[in-house]
Amino acid sequence: MFKMAQGFDLTPKPEASTAAQISDAESDSAGLSPLNGVTSDDSLPSTPGLVPVPDVHVLVGTFNLATRIPNPTINDIPNLLPWLSPPPSTSGTPTPDLVVVGFQELLSQSRAAWLPTRECSHGLAKLAVKHDQGRLKCLDNWVQLIQDALQAIYGGNGTVDDNSDAKGQNENVTRVGHTNNTSRSNGDSVSSEENNDTTQSLRRNYREGDSSNAREIRYEPYCISRMVALGLLVFIRVDRLSHVKVRGVWEASMGTGLIGTYGNKGVEGIGLDLDILDTHFYSRSISICFANSHLGPHEGFWYYNWRNEEVRHLFETLLFTSTAAPYNVRSVHDFSATFFFGDMNYRLAGAGVKPKEVRKAFRDGVIKRIDEGAVKDLLEMDELSLIRERQRFEPLAGFLEPPITFLPSYKFNVGINAKLGSTSAADRYSKTRMPAYCDRILFRATDLSQPRPFNALVTHTRSQMITEDNWKAARAYTTNCIQWLYYHCASDVVWSDHKPVAALFSLKLDRLSTERHASRALKPEEEDKLMEWVTKERRKRFKNALYGSWVFRLIAVVFVGCLVWWIPNMADWKRLWATYMPNRLIDELSLGKR
Repeated sequence: MFKMAQGFDLTPKPEASTAAQISDAESDSAGLSPLNGVTSDDSLPSTPGLVPVPDVHVLVGTFNLATRIPNPTINDIPNLLPWLSPPPSTSGTPTPDLVVVGFQELLSQSRAAWLPTRECSHGLAKLAVKHDQGRLKCLDNWVQLIQDALQAIYGGNGTVDDNSDAKGQNENVTRVGHTNNTSRSNGDSVSSEENNDTTQSLRRNYREGDSSNAREIRYEPYCISRMVALGLLVFIRVDRLSHVKVRGVWEASMGTGLIGTYGNKGVEGIGLDLDILDTHFYSRSISICFANSHLGPHEGFWYYNWRNEEVRHLFETLLFTSTAAPYNVRSVHDFSATFFFGDMNYRLAGAGVKPKEVRKAFRDGVIKRIDEGAVKDLLEMDELSLIRERQRFEPLAGFLEPPITFLPSYKFNVGINAKLGSTSAADRYSKTRMPAYCDRILFRATDLSQPRPFNALVTHTRSQMITEDNWKAARAYTTNCIQWLYYHCASDVVWSDHKPVAALFSLKLDRLSTERHASRALKPEEEDKLMEWVTKERRKRFKNALYGSWVFRLIAVVFVGCLVWWIPNMADWKRLWATYMPNRLIDELSLGKR
């Protein structure tokens, strides 16, 4: 079993010359200071408010695993490099400070039923302890695979080499012990024993400080959480050039699956309070929320409304609790930046048509557009795009999504590459489901200096419908504070019926809000009232889901049918009872009544 790293100090030490710590390759290629583009100049003022602040770069990825579990012992592991690497069309992308990965369908429901509903561990020093206790064991392989992939991609310098091609990526795969799934499907797999030896040698030399193999940049898992089959991993850069320090961790989870509450569907969230160090080692504080979601599936208008209700319920009732003070709570609206991502299961509008002839014609049209690469035409039918752009869906106010330039990420025949032109879309995509953009990444910046947008949570009244001006203002604020650098779908990964999606963001610290409005600092009685309201809303949702489920309706029909049959024949039951019941027992019952 892989061994977790433990005991890293995330705070950079202010040495005499910070710039001297940068490698020659990084300095020559990027021409920047260790703090991602901020010039280290001794002439800068020595006050925190006047020193330039570096941007924070966050890599967010989502992947529905279709319950497939990697098995390193037989070398059955995916090639994650195309997913976590920048797309070939980008150049000079900065190194992420945080890498956040969300998994859906991590385990089968039968296997997840034997595990605790929710598990979470955080802190570099505590991970080894949690690991030794056997917690989060189902995520160990994924933690190590992602860590090795990040080391192969970013380990050499501060920016990704824009000349790296497929050949170079395949060499990295061999070097860190990954297997290229495409070559494996053709019968050309790399030796498992050779890969394991290479991986262990690299890892041992790297952690022991071998100058020949040690790399400047490295990542360690800081937060690992799981809710049933949803997994959320947060990796933080911990090398000597890192300028991000975790000050606080917030946890949240909410099930929206079976009977409206079980965690086979829902949201797993982690919030981080961060201190960002500038060139003079003054810190700026921001908070970031990551919400990994898996919403209700299926095509059709009813399921579309159900997903909308899930999103509304999420943004109204999801509460984050502090790991340091469990009684302190925050809503999803109380973070400087929010990333909402995962398998949202939004489909193409019209995909739920029932007549076979109409459905076949609709599918043929979709397949034709995929073969032509007509992404714009496909997005005009996308449910999530429609609800955000045309209907101004209130819970998603202020949320943006980078422009989509890739083909639908669902549903593929497992093992077939999704590159345009490699094979017909009719062969690449499953015939049982309509292709769709299920896997998405949304982001939002929140102006914390403004009053809480959902005071209704405390006052028990629904907020007013958002106006067009407020809608545009919220989006403008997000655009000003968060910049997307790339957004892509890794079509080369053939592990699941979904393709993984990833995006890199740049958070502008000099624009993000850090000072909180007085209304956001809840008093203890307000927190109690908020939690009471949330509990009431979740119970209401449970009842609505229970009464609307087909299981409940079937039980109700059977029960009513039994009553209808039994009541008219009650006299016959009484005669049978009197005839066959022993007289002695009747006498005893009679004496007992007296």
